[in-house]
Order: sequence, then C-alpha cells, then structure tokens
Amino acid sequence: TTAAGETSSESSASPSFDEEAKALEKDPLQIGGTIYFRGALDLGQSDTGACCAVGYGAPFLIDAYLDGRPSPRVRAMARPRLLYTPVLDSTASLGLRSSLGPITGLTGTLDQLWINFDVYRTVFVTIGRQHVKWGVSNLWSPTDFLASGLRNPIAVFDDRVGVDMIRLQLPFEGANANVSLMGVVDPVGALRGDPRPGVAVRAEWSFWTAEVGGGAFLQQGRRPRFAFDVS
Repeated sequence: TTAAGETSSESSASPSFDEEAKALEKDPLQIGGTIYFRGALDLGQSDTGACCAVGYGAPFLIDAYLDGRPSPRVRAMARPRLLYTPVLDSTASLGLRSSLGPITGLTGTLDQLWINFDVYRTVFVTIGRQHVKWGVSNLWSPTDFLASGLRNPIAVFDDRVGVDMIRLQLPFEGANANVSLMGVVDPVGALRGDPRPGVAVRAEWSFWTAEVGGGAFLQQGRRPRFAFDVS
C-alpha cells in the first residue's frame, strides 16, 4: 500500500475507485471515540502525622475523533480530549495526574488535528497536529524522537498529545521503501513560549519479512539525534 493507504494494485475482490468514491459521498464523516472511567483510593499518614489519611481520585477521560474523507485523496482528522475530575482530593498524589496540565475539574486539549492529501499521487502531505512514531517497540522506544514527551511504560492509557508538523512522504513502491521529511514544532514548549522548531528526515526499507529504518532529528536548543532500527 502507498502512504495514503491506497492499494497499488487492485484484485477482483477489492472495491473499485468509483465504488469507493460513491461510498464516501454517502458517508464522508466517521465519528467515534473512547470513554475511560477510572478511580483510586489510598490510605496513608497525613502531613501532621495522624494515621489513616484517605486519598481518592476519579479522573474520567473522553477521547473522541472525527474522521472526514471528502474525497478518496483527501482526509482530515480531529481528535479532541476532555478530562473531567468530579473528585479533586489527592488526585496528584495518586499518580493519576495527566499530561493535560493541572486538574481543575474540567480540562481539555487537542490530541490530533490534521489534513492529508497527495500531489500527483507522488508526494503525500500531512499538515497539522499528528502522531509519528519511529521504530516498532512498545515498552521502550529510544528512537521515538517526535513524541511530545516520554511515555509512561506502565500507564493504561497513553495520554501524550500529537506534535505540530508538516510531513512530506515519498514512497518508492518498486523498492518497498519510503522517505519522509518533517518540519516540527514542540506543542508543549509552544505553550511556554518556547516552540523549539526542528527538521527531521527518515527512510524505511522493507525486504523479505524485515524492515530497516534510519533517521535524524535536528531541533533548536538540543543536540542532533540519530536513529537506526531493524525489525
């Protein structure tokens, strides 16, 4: 498949381009998401030394998405996120504080907001806040340079938001290879007035049952970082 998810060759069982276009005309927008309820209770010693201080927290999370496809060659994604905490006592001490910032009852952020299109079916462009991961590991990702922060390996829900960037992808279908060029702005730093712009490049090549990838990330205020991975 190409970077935009379009098949390079069609079998007799796959839908034709016209059938796909008609399906998009009938339902160009998909809506869905996740509602995540959680709660915790702990017992401990208070700051005054008294016994059996009770702490409790119940941060509820709503993660919705709107996936719009006005045409087979254009796609737009929006993923807002809300964190509602009806109980505010001892939430931070329970390890339930989110990367959304201080919990004050109801907070929100934007996880993804991007649009994807192609230029003559050769270069695929994605503009906006998006997730781009380098490498395939889940527990520890030393080459995951473009994430908005380090992932908590024992967290049930990965609440890191996407990164603001412009991404250009150039696939080479005959060679099973792909080259990506990205211009990046750190969304967490941008909130503090320090966006730290950067440029990244990555190439991937698959052969047999393996894939090799390599890349570099140059960002203002940080040392250059280089990645190599094989799976």
